[in-house]
Amino acid sequence: MHLWDVLEEVEDSRKKGRRMGFGNRSRSSVFNSFPRSSFDSNDTTTLELTTQTVLAKEREDRRVEREALESKIAGLKKSQVDANNEFGQMFANLREELTQSRISGSNN
Repeated sequence: MHLWDVLEEVEDSRKKGRRMGFGNRSRSSVFNSFPRSSFDSNDTTTLELTTQTVLAKEREDRRVEREALESKIAGLKKSQVDANNEFGQMFANLREELTQSRISGSNN
C-alpha cells in the first residue's frame, strides 16, 4: 500500500463521516511502516501541505455551515417577532371591537 492510497482512504472515510485512526501509533511510526520506495523525501512535505489544505477546507466548510445556520436562526427569530407583532395587532383589534360593541350595546 502506498502513502497516497492511505490518504485516499482517509479522505474517503472522512467523506463518509468516519474517522480513520492509527490507534496510539505516532505519525512517524505510520510513515515508517511503509516501504521507503512508496514515497520520497518530498512526500512528507506534500503530506503536510495536503493535511493543511484539508484542514483549512474543513474549517471553511464549518464556517460556511455556521453562517448558514446563524442566518436561518436570524430568519426564524424575525419570523417569530413578526408573528408576535401580528398576534398583538389582532388582539388589539379584537379588544377594540369588543369595546365598541359594548359601547353601542349600552346605548341601545
